[in-house]
Amino acid sequence: MYIASNSRNATVSSMCVQHEEGIGWNLNLRRNLFEREHGQFNELTNLLQGVVFSDDFDSCRWKWGTNGQFTVSSFYDRFMEIDRSPGEAVTQFKTTLVWTKQMPSKLEELLIAWPKGKGGHLGGRLWGLLPYATIWVLWRSRNDLIFRNKLSSVERISNEIKATLWYWLGGWPGRRLYSFPDLVTCWFELVNGYLVRTVSTQELGYGVFTFVSVMALNFDTINLFDFVVKQGNGVKGLVDSGISKVPDLYIQPVDKRISEANSEHVVPLPLIDISGLDGPEHDQVEEALVNAAETFGFFHVVNHGLPIQFLEELKDAAHNFFNQPAEKKSVYLKGLSPSPFLDYGTSFVPDSKKSFEWKDYFFMLYNSDDDALKYWPDLCREVVLKYIKTSTKIATRILEILMKNIGVEVDDSMAETYMGIKVVNMNYYPTCPDPDLAIGLGRHSDFGVLTVLLQDDIGGLSIKVQEDGKEEEWIEIPPPIPGALLVNIGDTLQILSNGKYKSAEHRVRSSTQSRVSVPLFLFPGPKVKIGPLPQVVEKDGQAQYKECLFGDYKSQYFARGYSGKQALDFVKITSP
Repeated sequence: MYIASNSRNATVSSMCVQHEEGIGWNLNLRRNLFEREHGQFNELTNLLQGVVFSDDFDSCRWKWGTNGQFTVSSFYDRFMEIDRSPGEAVTQFKTTLVWTKQMPSKLEELLIAWPKGKGGHLGGRLWGLLPYATIWVLWRSRNDLIFRNKLSSVERISNEIKATLWYWLGGWPGRRLYSFPDLVTCWFELVNGYLVRTVSTQELGYGVFTFVSVMALNFDTINLFDFVVKQGNGVKGLVDSGISKVPDLYIQPVDKRISEANSEHVVPLPLIDISGLDGPEHDQVEEALVNAAETFGFFHVVNHGLPIQFLEELKDAAHNFFNQPAEKKSVYLKGLSPSPFLDYGTSFVPDSKKSFEWKDYFFMLYNSDDDALKYWPDLCREVVLKYIKTSTKIATRILEILMKNIGVEVDDSMAETYMGIKVVNMNYYPTCPDPDLAIGLGRHSDFGVLTVLLQDDIGGLSIKVQEDGKEEEWIEIPPPIPGALLVNIGDTLQILSNGKYKSAEHRVRSSTQSRVSVPLFLFPGPKVKIGPLPQVVEKDGQAQYKECLFGDYKSQYFARGYSGKQALDFVKITSP
C-alpha cells in the first residue's frame, strides 16, 4: 500500500491481480527481494504449508499471549471475528481464511471485513479506526505526489497515520489518560490491550495535564504546518488536540505582542442610531457619522434593520461552521474548493509569514445568488446572504452621507463602482493557552471603502487613534451592545476623500476565550481607478494621493502583509 501511494499513476485496480482462483494482491508492487531472501521466503512458505490444524481447536477459547507476544492463538482469535459462515467448521474456516481467502474486491468489503477492536480501551478503538486512518493518509500522500510532486517517506506516513488516529479519538474521554508519545513508542502494547490505564475521578485532572504538556512538546514531529494549513485542521484543530503551550510558529516578536496586562485604555466608540436618518434628527445623525469618520474611523450603528435574533443566528452559523470536523472544512481549502469564491484557511498569507495569527477564517465572495445557492455551505448560506444584502444597503446609505459632506453625489452606479465587490469573512479566534505570546490579527487597516463588522461579546479589538494633537496610541474597544454593528473606513475611502476620512489601524488580541466575528468588506473591482475625487481636489487645492488601479493597490497591500497602513505609501504624494 505504501508503494501504491507513492506511484504517480497507481490505481485501485493496479493493487490487485485477477487469476483463476479469484482476486489476489499484486505482489509486483512490493520491493524486489534480495537474493538471500528468496531462500528465506521459500523456506517460510514450505513450513507454513506443512501446518495442520486439528478439530480440537473448536473447543478452545483463545486469548492474547500473556507474555506480550502476538501468538498464533491470538491471531486465530482475531480471525474468528471476521466472517465465518454459519455452520462452517473451524478447521475449514481457518484453512480457507489463512491460505485461500482472497483480497476483498472492493474497498467497502475490506472495511466491512476488518475485525472490530477488542474492548473499550484505547487499543480497541485504535484498531477499529486503523484502516480508515491508513486510507485517509495514503490518499493525501498520493495527492501530495501528483499535485505537489512531494514524495512521503514510510516514517512520515506512519507518523501521520498515528497522528490522525490520535486526532480522531479527541472526542473520547479516555484518551486523556494517554499521551501521543505513548502511541508512537508503545503502539504494539496499546493496540493489543497490554497498556490500559484507568484512574479515579480525582486523578483525572493530572492525566489531562500530563497529556497536554507532552503533546505541546511533541507536535513538531507530525509537521505542524501541514497539520494546521495543508490538512485544514486550522488553529482550532491545534487547540482541540489538547496543546497547553503556544507553538513556536505562533509566537510573535516582542514588538508585535499585545499584552492584556498592560493593554491600552478602553474607550467607547461613537454609538449612532441610524434610524434617525428617516426622522427629525436627520441632521444630527449625519453630523455624528461624519465626525466619527473624520476622527476614529470606527463607529457603532444600531437600529439598522437587522434584528438581534438574526445577528445571533449569524454568529451561531459561524460557530457551527468551525465546529465541523476538519474533513468537512478542508473541502474549501484553496486549490480544492468547489468555487474560486470560497476559501477556508488560517492566518494571513500563511506561506509568507514567519509567525502566524491565532485565527481561522472562511472567505465568501458574493458573485450571484445562484452561485451562493449552488456552492455555499448549507449551514450558513441563507443567513450570510441576508447579512450581505442588508449590510450593503446600510453601507450605501452611510457612503451617500459621507460623500455628500465633501460635495459628491452618490448614485447607484457610483456605489456599485466603488463597493461592487462584496466579501464576507467568518473569523474564528480559538482559545489561546498564552494570549500574551500570540495575536489574533496583526495591525492593519482595511483596503476597501467600508467594512461592516458583527462581533460577539468577548472583545479584543483595539484601534490606533490620535486625539488633540497627541501622539498616536492604541485604545481598546469594549464589546458592543447587543444588536450593534461596527462600521469602519477603509484605505480606498481615505484616498477618494483625499484624506478627509481616516482608515484606522486596528488589531485583535488573542484570548483565553474563543470568539467569532463576521466582517463584510466592500471594495472596487481590480480595474477600477481610485484616486482623490475631482470635486474634493478642487475644494482642497491639491491631491494627497496619486491615481492607480485598485488591483495594483490591493497587490501592494497583500505584498506588505499586516504592516499597519504602509500600503498607503504606494499612492501617497510626498511634498518636494
